[in-house]
Amino acid sequence: TEIYTLSLHDALPIWLVPVMANGERAFAVYQREPAGAYHPHALLALTVTATGIARIVAFQDRELFGTFGLPAEIVEPFAASGRPPAGLPK
Repeated sequence: TEIYTLSLHDALPIWLVPVMANGERAFAVYQREPAGAYHPHALLALTVTATGIARIVAFQDRELFGTFGLPAEIVEPFAASGRPPAGLPK
């Protein structure tokens, strides 16, 4: 599984995990909590056309992460281990 790390601010890093939602490309967004673990934040469903991303729909129901086989928490820091966190879909 590829993991994309995006830091909007040093104090608020997020992880984007690619998934498929209803046959469309999507990302599961994990946000780091103050204690250091990452928790589900949102699912972003993209509509991609020949000219690029036409639409992004955000689902902020954290219960949806289980539907995609995603963990409810990621504790292991990706950057420190050099490999994806355990529990993510292959």
